[in-house]
Amino acid sequence: MNTKGFTKSRETGYLWVLHPDTGRLLPYKPRTAVFGEGPAADVPVPQGEDKVPFDSLVSAGRWYHAQVAIRFETQPGGAPVSREPSGFLETLEPLEQEYDTGSGFYEQVFRHLTETIRQRKISMPEGSYTTHLFREGPDKIKKKLGEEAVELLLSRMDEELVHESADVIYHMLVLFEALNLDFELVMRELLGRSG
Repeated sequence: MNTKGFTKSRETGYLWVLHPDTGRLLPYKPRTAVFGEGPAADVPVPQGEDKVPFDSLVSAGRWYHAQVAIRFETQPGGAPVSREPSGFLETLEPLEQEYDTGSGFYEQVFRHLTETIRQRKISMPEGSYTTHLFREGPDKIKKKLGEEAVELLLSRMDEELVHESADVIYHMLVLFEALNLDFELVMRELLGRSG
């Protein structure tokens, strides 16, 4: 686990670890040929899931319990909800509750993401990875975008391809905001190529 893995674990709600052979960051899946019987192997994985929820590791007292100051509250039904006192860890809501997955879905998601990034640039909240990128500047953001693009190219499984694609898009949007460029310019360019 490195800083990127820790940050991604907090942001996605699932545990991300370094692959023992390749050093690539992947979602941790217990009792697989790759990860074997690691520290999270006996953490129960919720029905319908194939990854270890980050909160379950913390609540079970494994790996991060001493590293992350998290207090737990309870949702109706007894499910734990984690809150980090500094506000780093946000509750992940099901996508269907927040967006209409029909017509205009992509536009809704992009609009929400670009607005969130824009607000982070204005408010620069402490502990935010986006804030960190803005403070480092466009050259650092370009470097991160390049690293994410390489990880995308090296993706071997569909799930990795999806995660790395999201990383590339996110870093690209942060770069555009850092440079005060409207991402609509890219959309117009793509539209011009569709003929």
